[in-house]
Amino acid sequence: MGLFGNQYKEGKGVRKNEPVKKPFFRFWEEFGRKFWNLISLNLLYILMCLPIVTIGAATAAFTYVLRNHVLGRPVFLKDDFFSAFKNNWKQGTVVFLLQTIFFAIDGFAVYFYFSVVSAIETKDMNFYIYMGGLAISLSIGIIFLFMSFYLYLMLVSFDFKMKSLIKNSFYFSGLGVKVNFINLLGIVLFVLVGVLMLSWNLILPLGIMYFVLLSAPFCGYMILFNVFPLVKKHVIDPYYEEQGSPNPLDPVEDEEEAVFQDDVTLRYEEEQRRAELEEKWGRRPENDQ
Repeated sequence: MGLFGNQYKEGKGVRKNEPVKKPFFRFWEEFGRKFWNLISLNLLYILMCLPIVTIGAATAAFTYVLRNHVLGRPVFLKDDFFSAFKNNWKQGTVVFLLQTIFFAIDGFAVYFYFSVVSAIETKDMNFYIYMGGLAISLSIGIIFLFMSFYLYLMLVSFDFKMKSLIKNSFYFSGLGVKVNFINLLGIVLFVLVGVLMLSWNLILPLGIMYFVLLSAPFCGYMILFNVFPLVKKHVIDPYYEEQGSPNPLDPVEDEEEAVFQDDVTLRYEEEQRRAELEEKWGRRPENDQ
């Protein structure tokens, strides 16, 4: 299998009525199983971010492939990535520019209010005014960070205009507040582990590799793993219910044998994906097996 080739192989499948594991344990099991596939995705993402102007489109493509990993769908890394890169070029770039501008302004506001509060020696009225400004700036920054958990996911999953994209992301920043804080805690712990590694000279190179190779795949996979069920429940499921059609993301109920088997279902899904990509690109996707 090539570095950026087909990401799936035969497996033993999932047995019928097998107990559902807690999300925490299921996350680590799935992340561990897909670890090297996610590292390959991260390397491709880094390469496509290097021109800087392509960061928005590359992040959209990264999110699209990552979402398919979370859903357990067959992934053809190069074909899926560049297809999503091309399809989401404009919106991805606009979202990235808006994020950059907003975080720059809010970051300056936080720095300004913090500097003023630190310099004030007596707690007079001005002190509390600036403290209020600092609290508001931090709150706005956290809300927009929470919105960022959903922006690219919705961008690659739905045909939303920019206004609807921002509005729905804002909606989920409040609706999914528990999940959002779990993601924030996970990111903070990830960063703390990296900082500890960087502070210890003996493992400084490992600390650098830790951030370069794992920041995007770990944090990205964790975020999508946690927020996608929320988006599915409040956006995707109602859509299919309104249409009166079966939801393709619902598990297949089969009274015989297993819920699904890797060597049968995934092969079928792979062929379906190959047919779609061949029709779109005029060639079969690379397999590299």
